[in-house]
Amino acid sequence: MVRIISTVVAIPFRCCLPRHLIINFSMLTVYTAFTTRGQKSARWCHDHFLNFRALSRAFSIRSQLLKFLKRFNIPLESCGNDTVKIRKCLVSGYFANAAKMTPDGSFRTIRDNAVRISNLSFRVCQVYEH
Repeated sequence: MVRIISTVVAIPFRCCLPRHLIINFSMLTVYTAFTTRGQKSARWCHDHFLNFRALSRAFSIRSQLLKFLKRFNIPLESCGNDTVKIRKCLVSGYFANAAKMTPDGSFRTIRDNAVRISNLSFRVCQVYEH
């Protein structure tokens, strides 16, 4: 994994991206290397300290998504080197889990204002009234 990640660190826009997006780009680079250079082999994963089962599952999910695109006649377009499209996709996925902390320590999601409890200690200390 060190060999692959070392090429990812050289991303020219890493100074302006949050760390979690850099990690996602790293995962995308690892997946691409797995499908091209690694030829989806367990030995290649072992040599690069990667989880073969997780990468195989990602490949399977991507294959299923491609089948859905073909079934519903949705054109398959690559964004190429335009990372803005990838960043927008990743951030829109994070927005579904965005929340604000309330004074009592719980979180309310921004999208539907549902209450999410942050940890177990809150649940134990909370007094429930019937």
